[in-house]
Amino acid sequence: MEAIAAVYSGEAHGLTGELVWDEMCTKGQLNGMEQEERFRTFKGKIVLTYDISFPFYYEAARAGALGIVAIWPKDIHHHDTMGGVWGMPGSRDREQSALEAGALYDKWLDNGSTFRFEYSFQGQEGAADLPGTQTQETVFPVRGMVAVYVFVTGLYGAVVLCGDEERGLFLPLSYGYRTPCRLASMAAPVAMAAVSGLLALWASRSLVGPVKEIVAMAVYCMAVTAVSWLLKVICRRPQVLCCIIPFFVIGSLLFCPVFIDAGRYLDVLDQVGKLFPPWYYLRWFG
Repeated sequence: MEAIAAVYSGEAHGLTGELVWDEMCTKGQLNGMEQEERFRTFKGKIVLTYDISFPFYYEAARAGALGIVAIWPKDIHHHDTMGGVWGMPGSRDREQSALEAGALYDKWLDNGSTFRFEYSFQGQEGAADLPGTQTQETVFPVRGMVAVYVFVTGLYGAVVLCGDEERGLFLPLSYGYRTPCRLASMAAPVAMAAVSGLLALWASRSLVGPVKEIVAMAVYCMAVTAVSWLLKVICRRPQVLCCIIPFFVIGSLLFCPVFIDAGRYLDVLDQVGKLFPPWYYLRWFG
């Protein structure tokens, strides 16, 4: 049978190895364990398959396959030897081609034009050395939720402070101690929320740097306390403060970059987001 080959590297000349049939190429959709078992059998062999997708070639190269003979699903048998993608084992062309292929692969995956599923094979040899195999940061918006949580805690602290003032809790204190004690009673829950927020960031591996995180959170706590104090002075009654908390929660979630950055699409939404303290904390981290 005549094979029409496309070889992009002279290193594929004289390439020899055991020929193995890719049994799973006809099974359709495969789960992660099946994919791992599939590529494990490719190491050091030339693979005969019906799979003609470039991601398959790339994963086969990472798994250590010497080459791919792809049978085209047409009336004619068009065999495509993809040896030039990686070259002979241990050659300089192999390493250079793998890096170039990985860079192009990542380029088309990261520009938003391609939808894909990525399978990571833990402990696979060479997987950590190729582009695009680094562990991705968590997708859940932990930092955004922490920012909103601290802000809501500050607002609720203002509600509690209003109730304490109506009950005359601070009247036994001398006039000079009343305001500092009021600030302390409102800032205490904000500080506790900040500590739990930093622990959540640490647990989710979202910390940028200990010093930067602590400084940013401390400044944010002072800003939240100041805003909450200002709202308490304006509203005066705890019932009114309770009524406006949903407004600030919904506004923070919609106009601040918690789940999505709406300001990228409409500048006016970015301007509205500046009315909420979480916007400044989240912008600090880009």
